[in-house]
Amino acid sequence: MHPAREAGRDDVPPRAAPFPAGAKVFLTPTAPRSDVIDRLMDLYVDWREESIGVQDAYDRWTGGRAEDRDLAFAAYQAALDREESASRAFSERIRRITSGSGR
Repeated sequence: MHPAREAGRDDVPPRAAPFPAGAKVFLTPTAPRSDVIDRLMDLYVDWREESIGVQDAYDRWTGGRAEDRDLAFAAYQAALDREESASRAFSERIRRITSGSGR
C-alpha cells in the first residue's frame, strides 16, 4: 500500500493495473530451455532452406527451355507449397511459445 494511504490520506490515486482486466499472463523462465531453442532453430533453418528452394525453382522455370517450362512450373508450385508448410510450422511454434500454450 502507498505510504500516504497508510497515513489515512485518500487523495492518492490508485495504482494502475499492469495488465488489462481479463488478460492472460504467462510467466516463463528467463532463459528458454535449450531443446526449445534447438527445435525453433531447426524449424527456422527448414523454412530458410525451402525459401532458397523456391528461388532455385523459380529460376529454373523462368530461365529454362520452353519445352521444359510446364514441368519446371509444377516444380516451382511444389517448392512454394513446401516453403509455405515450413513457414507455418515455424510460425506455429513461435505462436505456441509466445502464448504460453506449449513448447
